[in-house]
Amino acid sequence: MLHDYTGRGPTRSRTTINDDSVMVLVGDTLTRGERRLVETGREEQVLSLRHAFQPAMRDELVEVVERTTERRVTAS
Repeated sequence: MLHDYTGRGPTRSRTTINDDSVMVLVGDTLTRGERRLVETGREEQVLSLRHAFQPAMRDELVEVVERTTERRVTAS
C-alpha cells in the first residue's frame, strides 16, 4: 500500500500479530527524492508529507487488518 501512495514500498517489513494488537514495522521506505531532502537537512518536510499520507491511507489499512484478522479495529 505504501508503494501505491508514495511510488516506492519498503524493502524490509515485519508484522507481529498477537491477541490484542497488530504491529507492522517497515524499513527503507523513502523515495529517492525524500532521501535527498533528508540529506540536505529537510527531514521535517519529509515527515510532514509522510504524516499527511497516514489519514489518506487509514480506511484502506483498517479494511485490510479487519479482513485479515477477522476482528474490528478499535484504534489506529
